[in-house]
Amino acid sequence: MKIAQIESLHADVGWRTYDFVKLTADNGLVGWSEYNESFGGLGVSDVIASLAPGLIGKDARAYEAHVDDERQPRRRHAESAHHGDRP
Repeated sequence: MKIAQIESLHADVGWRTYDFVKLTADNGLVGWSEYNESFGGLGVSDVIASLAPGLIGKDARAYEAHVDDERQPRRRHAESAHHGDRP
């Protein structure tokens, strides 16, 4: 079951905006999650948009592997920056 599409959707109901992420798998299965940019989650839609292209085509069930994949470049960058400060 591969990730086919990731969408960030917003519904403005007048007094607030409801935010959702919709993940669609290649077999037609759909998953939804609600998040809230209005109450302290500003920028979540941008994060979803930046991560989504790298997740398309990957196994939707391999959550931990995806988290590790996203952390690796940051770890390498942080380590090189840290070691670069040493004499």
